[in-house]
Amino acid sequence: ALICLVSELWLSPEVAAVRPSSLGAQSSAEMQQRFGTLHRLSLGLFMAVHFVSIGLVIVHARLDAREGRNHAEN
Repeated sequence: ALICLVSELWLSPEVAAVRPSSLGAQSSAEMQQRFGTLHRLSLGLFMAVHFVSIGLVIVHARLDAREGRNHAEN
């Protein structure tokens, strides 16, 4: 949740602010590099959230299966 909050409140506005000056006729190498850095960071955060979500699903599935086995034994 913290990663999503950082992305939404800090990273997304930064990318939106840099995007017009990094794409188009007025683009500079510095702005293109900043946009690329922010974009890679955004992608990294997205992938982190994705993998953590998959991990949580696996953990919960294992806990549910274990609980089901314990309940069946009783």
